[in-house]
Amino acid sequence: MLSPCIFTQIKIMGYSLKNNIREDKIKSNGECPVVIRVTIDRKSYRHPIGENIKPKDWNTKEDIPRKSCSNRDVIISKLETEKTKIRDILNQFYFNNNKKYPSVQELKNILNSQKGIYGITKPISVYYDNFVDEYVKKKNLSHGTKRVYLNTGYRLKEFFTTNKITPTWEVFNEDFYNDFVDFYLDEGRNTEGTIGKYIKNLKTFLKDIYKKYKLVRPEQYETFKVIKDKPDFIVFTKIELLMIKYYVGLVDVKQKDWFDKTEVQLNNRELLILRIMLFLSLTGMSYVDFDKLTYQDLENNEDLENDTTLSFIYIRQKTNMINKVVVTLTEDLVELLIKEFSFYIPQLDLSSKHHHISLRTLEQKVKILWGYLDQLKSNNLKKVNISGKKYPDMVHYPRIFPKVPNQTFNEEIKLVLDKIGINQTEYLIEKRNRKSNKVGYKKCDIISSVTGRRTFITHSLQDGISMEVLMKSTGHTDIRSLLRYNKVNVEDVNKQFLSKKKRISPTEVWVERKTKEINKKVKSKK
Repeated sequence: MLSPCIFTQIKIMGYSLKNNIREDKIKSNGECPVVIRVTIDRKSYRHPIGENIKPKDWNTKEDIPRKSCSNRDVIISKLETEKTKIRDILNQFYFNNNKKYPSVQELKNILNSQKGIYGITKPISVYYDNFVDEYVKKKNLSHGTKRVYLNTGYRLKEFFTTNKITPTWEVFNEDFYNDFVDFYLDEGRNTEGTIGKYIKNLKTFLKDIYKKYKLVRPEQYETFKVIKDKPDFIVFTKIELLMIKYYVGLVDVKQKDWFDKTEVQLNNRELLILRIMLFLSLTGMSYVDFDKLTYQDLENNEDLENDTTLSFIYIRQKTNMINKVVVTLTEDLVELLIKEFSFYIPQLDLSSKHHHISLRTLEQKVKILWGYLDQLKSNNLKKVNISGKKYPDMVHYPRIFPKVPNQTFNEEIKLVLDKIGINQTEYLIEKRNRKSNKVGYKKCDIISSVTGRRTFITHSLQDGISMEVLMKSTGHTDIRSLLRYNKVNVEDVNKQFLSKKKRISPTEVWVERKTKEINKKVKSKK
């Protein structure tokens, strides 16, 4: 049973919502409409919820149906649903219109636009079909182009249905974009160019919805990138990953001259962003999976060759099949997690010159990490602080890192990488006006969370990890989706050809045979 206290009058800055009944409109059966009175700037509007009640069954003190009312639960449920819808509309309008709420008339227009002929809220699919009809007429588009737009609508419905997602306007964000693209790439039936058309059509649709109804905000869809066939992309080099390790404190001070670096001071927030970037590059996780990952997903596996092996094991449901993913904790990952723990646990602060974490063996590192994690899980961990340094509580546990939204991360990582010097010019091949062009960018400006996944897959393939094993670690279900990450750079091309393409010259066998033939001819002439 729903608690009555949540249905009393709600007052928020600029508007109020209150349950009420229309006793001035009593019907022949003695019932009257149940409404929500919306007050904005002292002007009111009574919004019907489609339910009726007898006045004697209405509790005027609590503004909800009495317990004796036969359809009490239905009325309460509809009141909550309609209030939530109205609040969402008001708040969206507020943030989209310079912190100004709509007038009563504007609110009525928005609510009416969301209703069909029978007063039922229109689903997103109906909005999309109406948009296609109007857009095709307005732009005088061909029948074939209309078919492409309609197919996009079908794919959107398929995505929501298969992944059991309830379609709401708030669903459209960067996570939706990443999931939608990965869903159809992993499926293997669509090229990147085709998926790019779907994204382009969805952006046009959402722009239209914003202009007409203000049901979405521009920031929800503006970052949607229309991908092209076989897009060029960049990854971190191993030297750049070593630089990131240095700045987050995972490289021994004796090793810091292995690479050119910019000596800068990074604050705690910038160091957190770098550690997350390193984690993504060492695990190959998508940001959606990373955001859901916890220490509960870390398992201890006994191994015949190794005493202990730690792995993140989690379920990645990107298609209509459940996909179990295994991410092995390599030595770099173990060091990174110990470093993350060290901000909260004094005993794990192994950053001193004499006890630096990089100086220990892998077996020692694994035992250290698992031992303290086991204590943390069982709630038996006790901090032993003899240095007097302040160690905060691990309030984000069981998350691996404090929560950072994907969009925020993508904005901040560019600034941090520019600060530490990963900002050289990179050239990408892009298709513009049906022509391929070489376009230069600062490397930090084209880095995002997905760069970590691309880096992990590219380096794993270069290190000789088999496709089958790598797919188990990345969650890919189609090898073609994995192959698009197989980034081969100029250094790799030069190394392969110089080591395997030998100088064209006679072989020793050929020289020996020819020498014998010549000697034989000389003897025969004598």
